[in-house]
Amino acid sequence: MKTMYNKPSYSLISSAVDGDEKAIEKILAFYDPYLCKCCLRPLYDEYGNVHIAVDIELKGLLSVIRQIKHCLFRHIKIGLL
Repeated sequence: MKTMYNKPSYSLISSAVDGDEKAIEKILAFYDPYLCKCCLRPLYDEYGNVHIAVDIELKGLLSVIRQIKHCLFRHIKIGLL
């Protein structure tokens, strides 16, 4: 049986593209589990045991890149670049 997810609606995506901050936050909250999954890294303790954890630095870097792309997209959309 397939799992049904509450995907972002077209109107929410359209609002986010237009620059609505609340819509952007909702979309980012929707994709946060995916980003956490992408940022998993193996960590080794002093005994050589492997632990899987979220790399906070990588997740922060992805967040910064996402914000830069959003700003560039907004400037291109309104004709500043």
